[in-house]
Amino acid sequence: MKVKFGNIADIRFGSSYKSSEKGGVAYFQVNNLTDDGQLDESQLVYVQEKVTIDAGDFLDSGDILLPAKGSKFSSAIVPENYSDSSVASSSLFVIRTKKEGVLPEYLQWYLNLPRTRWDLEKGATGTNISSLSIKYVRNLKIEVPKLEVQEKLIGLKKLQEEESRILNQLLDTRKKFVQAVTRNIIED
Repeated sequence: MKVKFGNIADIRFGSSYKSSEKGGVAYFQVNNLTDDGQLDESQLVYVQEKVTIDAGDFLDSGDILLPAKGSKFSSAIVPENYSDSSVASSSLFVIRTKKEGVLPEYLQWYLNLPRTRWDLEKGATGTNISSLSIKYVRNLKIEVPKLEVQEKLIGLKKLQEEESRILNQLLDTRKKFVQAVTRNIIED
């Protein structure tokens, strides 16, 4: 059954705060979202310590972050360890499910499907920097299957991510092995 995204999720913009290299509250920005739907913490900045943060700006685990600006519309989900200790920048949408029977992980997975990303890119406007309107995202139609089907899809996604992690680990180990063998050949 296809429904409007705004009927099953609250969608708002993040907020604008002054950032710092240090601090207690993580400040997620577009560059923290990877193409494969993960959060990249290597470039994480924080809200300046003396800044007062509105209580409604804090992220919960399960919130979905989606770029409102830019050329890539890959979403990521806020993990448990950032619940109530992080905020999103104003260049991100914060999406929170509001309906029972809709898993945040499913919505994030659906947003990252190639056809959904294409729909988002198609709806973006602007010449230098593309941007999505909140109205466009709220009106985006998405397929919402039964909860059991959502859970199976999330299970498959997790298996795919684990397989990818293992394959990357194997490639890295193989690379190190080839370098060691090469070094031994050269030194002999």
